[in-house]
Amino acid sequence: MGRFVDLVMGAGACAPKKLESGNPLVVLGVQAEVNLAGVVFTPSPAKIKEWVAQIKLYLRLGLLTRGEASKLAGRLGFAAQHVFNRLGRALLVPLYRHMNARSSKIGPELEMALVWWCTTLEEYVRGSAASGVARAVCNGCFAICFSCRYAHGGI
Repeated sequence: MGRFVDLVMGAGACAPKKLESGNPLVVLGVQAEVNLAGVVFTPSPAKIKEWVAQIKLYLRLGLLTRGEASKLAGRLGFAAQHVFNRLGRALLVPLYRHMNARSSKIGPELEMALVWWCTTLEEYVRGSAASGVARAVCNGCFAICFSCRYAHGGI
């Protein structure tokens, strides 16, 4: 494929990193893996680490602008859908609320949600996919209680 692109577009038209192949293959931060069950799409570990670093920065600063909240909600929405089988969607609600807030200050509800996401994503990257989902399921009670406004303290 690389030779074809060079022939048609000229030598060096496409960066070598854009012509990667293999299984799993990472394209634009999405890892695609072909197995007997079909194709599985998940966020790449590098992207997840980037998200965790961003969340930790927001928590340390105690501030999150509306635009940053919107972008983070989109990224985490992908993770909630494809990594944790939609489990984390309840913990996106504080981000959506924050997108419409007048203040950039992180409140206690958003802080709890961001800590949950940070912890769960770190666990996913550290362990296997199964342990990441297991951690999310363990926190599922918290997610359900949180979405119903019956949050019970720590994570």
